[in-house]
Amino acid sequence: MWRIHRINRFPIVVGVLVMAAALLVACEPVRPAVDVHAQGAAEEDMDAVMEAIWTEYSDSIGAGDIERWVQAWVDDGIQMPPGEPAVMGKPNILARNSAAFEPFDVNMSITNQEVVVAGGWAYARGVYEATLMPKVGGQEIPVDGKYMTILQKQPDGAWKIYRDIFNSNVPPSAPPPPDVEAVTAEIEDLFTEYGASLGAGDAERWIALWTEDGVQLPPGAPPNVGRDAIYASIKAALEQFAFEDMEIDVEEVLVADDLAIARGMYTVTYVPHDGSASIPVDGKYTSTFQRQPDGSWKLYRDIFNSNVPAPQSSDNAAP
Repeated sequence: MWRIHRINRFPIVVGVLVMAAALLVACEPVRPAVDVHAQGAAEEDMDAVMEAIWTEYSDSIGAGDIERWVQAWVDDGIQMPPGEPAVMGKPNILARNSAAFEPFDVNMSITNQEVVVAGGWAYARGVYEATLMPKVGGQEIPVDGKYMTILQKQPDGAWKIYRDIFNSNVPPSAPPPPDVEAVTAEIEDLFTEYGASLGAGDAERWIALWTEDGVQLPPGAPPNVGRDAIYASIKAALEQFAFEDMEIDVEEVLVADDLAIARGMYTVTYVPHDGSASIPVDGKYTSTFQRQPDGSWKLYRDIFNSNVPAPQSSDNAAP
């Protein structure tokens, strides 16, 4: 009996051990084999992807084609440029960069130094260099800096910019001192055209000297806010008077960035169209000018008054 019992027990113990081993194997998490060569190839491919993205990025800016450039962005992208608030969404990114690059011809290079992929996201870091050449002339502006960019993989497999932040490697240089003499000469030319267009009775020609959001502050009347209101005012004045022998003297000019302020005196003779006596007027003014994207100056704010009594309708029209 004892012998038989020992023989029958052995297969039972072995069976239990086999079953336990099977359960342990079943509970062990599956660990896929790591293919080091495959990982290296994936990283190399992503480097090529980033190179292609940055090449298109710099080439489209160099071509002045910001519509083409913005196609590298997702619709809800965010750009975080230095010295200004974050730019939210593709339409705003397009508008901001169209205005920023419009005055320049740009030569840019981007060197990616690192790219890390995590599922459908990628992080890129690197440096950039650019030369900004003002279209209206002047010295080239060299720029170099660094960036960090997050990219999102699209359903078609393409990568697009999702978030982007950058800054310069050098502190901003002090702006060159303004050329007050040159600005004064431009303002004097503008005032010459101002008087000549009024003398010709040409309101269309005269209003072209103003910015769209200009404001005129005539004496004895409310402000004329905006180009349309200013145009209506001068049109009414020209229907009542001819402006003859207008002279505008510039006595002082102050320049700060894209604004210039001129102060001086003016003389003009109002000749009523009804045949009544001419009215000589002299007075003083302070005018603010705004530099336009093409480098020209336009009237932005203007206030004036006469040194002698004058008919209200004439004195409200223009200096």
